[in-house]
Amino acid sequence: MKQKLKYMKLLIIGILSSFLINSCDKGEIDKLFTKTYTYTNNSDHSLSIEKWEAGNSNMFNLLQSETISFRIELGVGGGCFINNETSNICPLTLADSLKIIFDDNKTLIFKPEGERNINILNEDNYEYSQNGNNELFKYGFSEKDYLEAN
Repeated sequence: MKQKLKYMKLLIIGILSSFLINSCDKGEIDKLFTKTYTYTNNSDHSLSIEKWEAGNSNMFNLLQSETISFRIELGVGGGCFINNETSNICPLTLADSLKIIFDDNKTLIFKPEGERNINILNEDNYEYSQNGNNELFKYGFSEKDYLEAN
């Protein structure tokens, strides 16, 4: 009887070991997937972007023709980056709300449930391209955005 229990334990250990060995694909490494969001100020005015997220705000300034990039890396060792520097601030699309402030204090406010035709919190309003595991989203602030500001 003891010998039968011993063989049963060995059989169970063998079955579990084979599942573990076969379920790990040694030829594939976890790939990093990135999303890059690039914002360009194509208006005739300098502007500031005030990002609100979880009760905290961050401010980013964009002069005319200037660009800022936010990147999020998804996967092992991923994180958030602004202009290729590590940051704890993730892309604008993850904000609770955004306030765009032009140089003469005219403002645009964007909320996820906003009523604007073009809401920069929604990825559908970006120019999109993909290169392998990298998704690229581009948005350009224009004179039209300035004219819609209050």
